[in-house]
Amino acid sequence: MKHSINYYFLGLSIILIFFGISFLANLSAPASLQIFGNTNYYILHQLYALAIGLGLGFAAFKIPLNLTKKIIPFLFIVNLLLLVAVFLPFIGVKFWGAKRWIGVGGSTFQPSEFFKITAILYLSAWLSNKFSGSVKKGWSKRVKEGYGNFVKVFLPFLILLAIISIILLFQRDLSTLGIVTAALMAIYFTAGTPLWHTVLAFAVEVGGALLFILIEPYTDY
Repeated sequence: MKHSINYYFLGLSIILIFFGISFLANLSAPASLQIFGNTNYYILHQLYALAIGLGLGFAAFKIPLNLTKKIIPFLFIVNLLLLVAVFLPFIGVKFWGAKRWIGVGGSTFQPSEFFKITAILYLSAWLSNKFSGSVKKGWSKRVKEGYGNFVKVFLPFLILLAIISIILLFQRDLSTLGIVTAALMAIYFTAGTPLWHTVLAFAVEVGGALLFILIEPYTDY
């Protein structure tokens, strides 16, 4: 594929960043003033993170796709271990009853934010490798050779969703869980897998989330 900029995607990203920064600047000002004595603490913190994100985004754009597919399994496993590390004493940091952060020096970071990226890249690379060479084949033949294979395709995907869901549910982070699972199911569906795979995975996820809400309603968080 030609290594060029997708201007539609770039434009959409700029619009989302603009509105996100604008909303944050307005909504966070009262809390910033009350806690830190100025109205700009949260927005400056976010602009600093945005600068880092833009730099990393440019670096990611320059990395060849084949290299990304090779290193993403390692990054995914590391990120998964960091998600578990938040539960360890002296490593994980607890805020408002939820353990989602890791303390490094005087700062904290949330591994699940990075996981939104690594999980998407990992599933994309896995599906690409799984179905490599079958793109030009007819639909019925692809279903026969792998796309409709329950054991080799759907079960590993379902196990992946289960592992992610259990970790994020114990972190009490349903919002991140919703974002990650929705993105992964969208990728799985657009890969050409049977619709009933996605419907069944969605039903399992929703059922599990509703059950957890009944057990742990988050009233104190």
